[in-house]
Amino acid sequence: MADFLLQHEFEYVDGLEDNASLTGNSESFGDFKWTLGITRSEDSLWLSLECSSKKNVEQVKTNLKLILISLNGNRWAKQFDGSCFKFDKSEVDRKIERIVGWESIENDFLVDGKIKVQAHLGGLEVEESGVGEFEMENVFKNIEFMRPGDEMYSEKGSHLNYWWRIHLMRRDDYIGVGITWRQKFGQDFRKLRAEIDLVISSENGNRFAKKLKDAVFESKIYGQYCIQGKEIFDWESVGDFLVDGALKVEARVNVIDSVLIPKQQTLKGDKLEEIEDFESKLKVLDNLINENSGAGTLDASGINDDKPEELEDFESKLRIPDNLINENSKAGSIIDIGVRSKFGRSTTVQKRIKDLDTRNKDLSSDIGTLGDVVKQLTLMNEKMEKEADQRAEVNMERELKSALKSKQQLKNDTLKSPAITDENVNTKLRSATEQEDLITIYQCEEFLTSKSKKSTSEMLRIAMEFNLDNLKNHCLSNMTTSEQIAEIVSDLKLGGLDRPLLEALITRALELKS
Repeated sequence: MADFLLQHEFEYVDGLEDNASLTGNSESFGDFKWTLGITRSEDSLWLSLECSSKKNVEQVKTNLKLILISLNGNRWAKQFDGSCFKFDKSEVDRKIERIVGWESIENDFLVDGKIKVQAHLGGLEVEESGVGEFEMENVFKNIEFMRPGDEMYSEKGSHLNYWWRIHLMRRDDYIGVGITWRQKFGQDFRKLRAEIDLVISSENGNRFAKKLKDAVFESKIYGQYCIQGKEIFDWESVGDFLVDGALKVEARVNVIDSVLIPKQQTLKGDKLEEIEDFESKLKVLDNLINENSGAGTLDASGINDDKPEELEDFESKLRIPDNLINENSKAGSIIDIGVRSKFGRSTTVQKRIKDLDTRNKDLSSDIGTLGDVVKQLTLMNEKMEKEADQRAEVNMERELKSALKSKQQLKNDTLKSPAITDENVNTKLRSATEQEDLITIYQCEEFLTSKSKKSTSEMLRIAMEFNLDNLKNHCLSNMTTSEQIAEIVSDLKLGGLDRPLLEALITRALELKS
């Protein structure tokens, strides 16, 4: 937004009494009304700038310069960077500043009782309050391929200064639709209350609607999504709304209340320090990619070249072990686990032997001699041990057959499932992540790194969402210029950068600078 100059020439200033004021004409700039004023108080002249907001605005920030000009050429000016007008209590806020003593005004500035005042405003940074109405819609494709547990999301949309998405989910026997909400990075934590109308419509004329009367969205951690949804109709009825496998979903959201959550109820101590550290590194990255490639030196202060221990631990937990990718090793693991669980039943045999031993002692008076007792117990123990061994062998054979059957079923499912494409790779990854299907995750990652036509920004979003290190490294290796990194960062900052990717982008940018 371009800069704006507000000015007014005040008359009869020499007649102002103590604690009296004069107000200039109001002018509009950026959907706000701005008004200059002067006040005589405590033997000094005070300049004021008043801002009147439209509804649903939390605050507006601007770089402000107040200027006092005399017709005789004298001039006074002062710069106020980041001046903030807040509207949490009313729709009007005013900034007032003491200028010079009244004696100096009379002697050095007033000419025929007149004086000119200017306010030079820079670009406006507007933060909406998060209260209001908006609409969204999205057409979801390939609905017929959804399995129980599958989910789909629309692209993010910015409304009321927050991120929103339409969320479609399939459960065992029904389809559900919801709205996801996430605050933008750096915003104060809030709790929203909304009314939501969810509508599923089709080109064939079918239409179904449901209403959420008291949906609550609340987040206490940056980057955390909150979802409110509703079961719509049975899965068997979805065919009545599909046209070429597509389903149209509309949402009308009316946020009726927005409450600030005190900081002590969100993050404390180390967590706040971690977020502040994250913000500082974002600023370093912005400075890095905005530098002219041939000028100056790189200021990398605040960047820790050593990878934090928590990042190494986090990455090690997400790394896929080679033995889990190998199908034979996986089948062997299943067999081993099953055999150990069945051998645990031998404790029951030992308990039975102990019980029999106790009973035999009670009946020893009915047995002729101690030798007969020992002999009978020995025979009984041998028989029970033999039976236990036989049961263990039978159980082992059953577990082996079950594991081989599971392995064959896994191969059959893999052959039957649709080929991985750019259109269904996100759905397959979500389903595989929920079911801990490491083979499908590996296949999807291989497809993205070798065959996908998605942009680098899209693949980095997928790498962040599903923690795909190989895909992330593949994308980073394809970045060859600072301009390319700048464009990608611009895309990703809309949805938030996670900490490992931030570190990786900084490292890559430094490599290109060297």
